[in-house]
Amino acid sequence: MSPSTRFQEGRHRDVRSAGQAFIVSRMTIFAPRALALVILGLLVACSTPENAAPDASSSSRILDAENARPTEAEIAAVSDVAAPVAGALTQTLGSNLTTAIADGGHVEAMEFCNVEAMPLTQQVMEEQGMEVKRTSWRVRNPSNAPDALETEALAHFASAAEAGTQSTPWVQVDPSGGWRYYQPLPAGELCLSCHGGADQLAEGVQDALDRLYPQDEAVGFSAGELRGLLRISVPADALSEGGG
Repeated sequence: MSPSTRFQEGRHRDVRSAGQAFIVSRMTIFAPRALALVILGLLVACSTPENAAPDASSSSRILDAENARPTEAEIAAVSDVAAPVAGALTQTLGSNLTTAIADGGHVEAMEFCNVEAMPLTQQVMEEQGMEVKRTSWRVRNPSNAPDALETEALAHFASAAEAGTQSTPWVQVDPSGGWRYYQPLPAGELCLSCHGGADQLAEGVQDALDRLYPQDEAVGFSAGELRGLLRISVPADALSEGGG
């Protein structure tokens, strides 16, 4: 078991047990945005720029700052800046994923995610000037294991799912500067061919997972279940540049 996997298993068991299904009927109200997040989750989950696993000192520093909360004005301004980044990533990658599935099926799509999603995501990050990360308590890429602040965000969305309330984007103050903007990523029907149970995975997907992601844990999800979150780091100067 890798260090990232031990970190995930040790620190996120409570989150795993707390957060389960989003109410599908609620999701249909926001179908266009939900579909965009499903596509984005499929792409970013597979291969994103690697993030170093948090060490003990950085985790302590983050947790010491957990009482710092953004103002309502900051939340609105950060959301205005960060939400289009998610849209830009979806637009850049969505057509490529659709083409890969149409050309070669779900195995071809996994090959695309493994090889092409990271450089395309990096391109969007450079264009937008913001870091993007996909994380969950069950990750496909161990480098995407959540840090302390992301663990708090997962718990927030898990609590909302457990209470049956509509989860909306959430903003944290980043103690290293700026803010972190989060969107929940529910598992849609499209996701289950690569992230569902053994009887839902498309033909050849399990073999591809064993080959491309030998430490994969991002399977066994059900439609509507909270599968993870998307985090966009918004630097402090982004608001002033955007007029915030």
